[in-house]
Amino acid sequence: WGSVGGGAWSLVDEVTVSSNTNTVDLEGMNSTYKVYAVVVSLAAMDSGENVFMRFKNQGSYDTSAIYSNTSNGARSGNNAWYIQQRENLSAFEIMNISSISQAGHSCMMYIYNASSSTVRTNIQGTWMAQESGQAYMDVFAGSYSRANSNAETDGIRFFPNNRNWTAGNFRLYGIGG
Repeated sequence: WGSVGGGAWSLVDEVTVSSNTNTVDLEGMNSTYKVYAVVVSLAAMDSGENVFMRFKNQGSYDTSAIYSNTSNGARSGNNAWYIQQRENLSAFEIMNISSISQAGHSCMMYIYNASSSTVRTNIQGTWMAQESGQAYMDVFAGSYSRANSNAETDGIRFFPNNRNWTAGNFRLYGIGG
């Protein structure tokens, strides 16, 4: 068997939250990698709220871009299941379960074509949380069109709507090369 190669993960940025902050910024994205991975572990908020993400282009977070996504979510214990599609948003909605607060949030996300000026950036992943014996999960996918198509993506921001992160580890990896 020969070596497959090209799949090495390189840590690009890491943020550990230990006190209240509304945003977590991961930076260092560029055209070096066509695929990035984000790993979030043991994240918590001060109160339940939806989780959003924005891309940073040439030093500014893109609020006038077009973020579109679809997600499927489930909650254990009450057999709740939902499917949502959203288009033309000012941020990418990752987790749409607002009743979780002091929970253990985890995420595995892939970002494709982050710095391409000709192809939309695609995002896919899973966000999970647990609280009081209940498990919550969102499986999401979507795309992002830059307001300025020539701007290179150099970071991402995670934020709960009107709440604070109180703990967690957020890591950005470049895959391959």
